[in-house]
Amino acid sequence: MKTVLFLYFLLNCVQYIYPYVFSSVEKCSYTDYKCLKRSFQKAVPLFTEGIPELGIERMDELVVHDKIYKLGGLDLTLKDARLKGLKTTVFDHVSIDTNKKMLFTSYHIVKCSMKGKYEGVGNIKVLPLRGSGEIFLKFRNVALSVNSTYVMENRNNKEYLIPKSYVFEYEVKDYAHFNMTNLFSGNEKLSNAVLTFLNENWRDVSKEFGKPIIEGQTKQIFDNVVKYLSNSPVTEIFLL
Repeated sequence: MKTVLFLYFLLNCVQYIYPYVFSSVEKCSYTDYKCLKRSFQKAVPLFTEGIPELGIERMDELVVHDKIYKLGGLDLTLKDARLKGLKTTVFDHVSIDTNKKMLFTSYHIVKCSMKGKYEGVGNIKVLPLRGSGEIFLKFRNVALSVNSTYVMENRNNKEYLIPKSYVFEYEVKDYAHFNMTNLFSGNEKLSNAVLTFLNENWRDVSKEFGKPIIEGQTKQIFDNVVKYLSNSPVTEIFLL
């Protein structure tokens, strides 16, 4: 019993002394934007696999939290949804402003999709929408800009860079496709009219109605980044 307790104590000490970092990812100085971009890119496939020991969920596929979205005149509930494709993320820019304590990132997701269950009632543009069934969304080249504030936190003589809040912008640049089953209780004529409208006007629909949904997933990713950086001293991930 004493041996088991000792091993448990030792493992916890090792985890405390050696924080979780991606050893294969290059360390960068705060001002080396090219290096930061390379490092963020190299971390994508590692990070999207998840880090259970830090409470970071797998992000490809990302389990989307059940939620009611207010999309203009439409109330849309998503349940049991999964977002796939975050591993196709490509970073276009990464920079850190240590004076303003801001982290700037821009990236695009080459292709992603979401599937799950929905309940919807209300209007999209001029068309009514009512139904409950399966939903499937496909996107190509989703560009995002996420800028976050951060604070430096000192714990046990080690500094941590902790993101606190963020703002984001997005644009679906190349393509979007929407499919929903059992619209209007299976009325094929009405369903086809709505789906045709959505897919013929995918750019406007994505811009006007997509932000609350994308914001929900952006927050999940942001929260996971906070968990990672909260457990990784800056000396382990940056050249100071």
